[in-house]
Amino acid sequence: RLQLKPYQRPMMPIAVASTLSPAGMQTAGKHGAGVLSVASYSEQGLTSLQTQWSFAEEAAAKAGVPAPDRKNWRIVMPFHLAETREQAIADIEEGIMAWNNDYFVGTLGAPNSRPVSSGRDAAERLIDFGGIIGTPDQAVESIRKLQEVSGGFGCLLGLAHEWADREKTLRSYELMARYVMPQVQDTVSWIERSAKWTAATKGVLMGGATQAVIKAIADGGATQHLAATVATPGLHRDAPAPAEAKAE
Repeated sequence: RLQLKPYQRPMMPIAVASTLSPAGMQTAGKHGAGVLSVASYSEQGLTSLQTQWSFAEEAAAKAGVPAPDRKNWRIVMPFHLAETREQAIADIEEGIMAWNNDYFVGTLGAPNSRPVSSGRDAAERLIDFGGIIGTPDQAVESIRKLQEVSGGFGCLLGLAHEWADREKTLRSYELMARYVMPQVQDTVSWIERSAKWTAATKGVLMGGATQAVIKAIADGGATQHLAATVATPGLHRDAPAPAEAKAE
C-alpha cells in the first residue's frame, strides 16, 4: 500500500503530452487524464487547436467514461513581455534566433523548420502563430484569442527558454504575474466594475455625502462658519476662511 498518499484528492494530477496527432488527446480521453499541448505555438499546432479537444471527447465516449473537463487542458506557449512590443522583440532577437537555428533546425531537424537570418523575423513569425511577445495588454489579448480558437482551456503553461538574459527574463515573469494573470484569472473584474460604477455616479454619491455631513453638523448645533468649512473640499480647519465665511 502507498504509505504517503498524494496531497491532491482523489489523486495527483496526471497529464498526457499531445503534439499534432490525435494520439495524446485520445489517450487522455480514454483514461480521464489531463492534456499538455506542447506544440501550440507552431503554425500546425495553432491550427490543430480548433479540433484537438474533439479527439479526447470521442475517445471518452468510445471508452464509456465521462467526457473530459476542459479545465484540465494545459496549453504550452512561450512568452516574453516588456514595456513595449519593440522592447520585447529587441530583448530576445539573439536568443530566439539561436533557439530556432541551433535547436529546432540544427539539433532536432524538425520538419518545416528552416534557419532564419533575423531574430526579429523569427519573433514576428512566432507572434503570428500565437506566441506571446509584447506588452502585458497584448499578452491578455493573445491569451483570449487562444481561448477563442481552442474553444476553451484551463491553464496556460509558459515554455521556459533562454531568449533573454536573467534580468529581462525575470522582468518578463513579473509583468506576467502582476498584470496578465489577474486579468485572465478574473481576479480584478469585480474591482473594475465597482470603480466604473463609482466614477459614473460620483456626482450623486459625493453630493449626497456632502449634504449629509452638513446636516449632521447643523443638527449638532455647529456654527455656520464650520459648516462652510466642511462644505469646501480640501479646506483645512486652521487655514484662512474664504471671504464669504469671514463676512459671516
